[in-house]
Amino acid sequence: MTTKEKEIRRQLMQCCGSEQKYYDPLFKDVFYSDGVREMAILCESQWLLVDSLSNMKLLRREHDFIVSKLYKKEEESKCYIDYEDGNGNRIKRVNYPYTDFPLSNQDNEGKLEPALTMWYQNEILYLPQEH
Repeated sequence: MTTKEKEIRRQLMQCCGSEQKYYDPLFKDVFYSDGVREMAILCESQWLLVDSLSNMKLLRREHDFIVSKLYKKEEESKCYIDYEDGNGNRIKRVNYPYTDFPLSNQDNEGKLEPALTMWYQNEILYLPQEH
């Protein structure tokens, strides 16, 4: 894990309980939290925010709760996002052939953890620690 990644993760862990909600002009009825906003800024990943909001807008028609998991190996410049129903059932997978996203998968005692997890519920996209 790079120094930059450690610092981003440290700052994101401080996000808990969102006091504001934000929206992108393209998706005025899909909101995101302080933590997701901070992630987009720290990771310089506006593309991820816009794409996630777009997918949430489509998937929310059939699902009240959605888990977004971004997987990226540290040594690779590609990633994919799995959208799940909260019970581990994949709803959709989106592949990205190139990304400069600075976070990578974590090894948690032999279990692969995604580089980033976000939750969507009640029209708001947020980080799990903000729940």
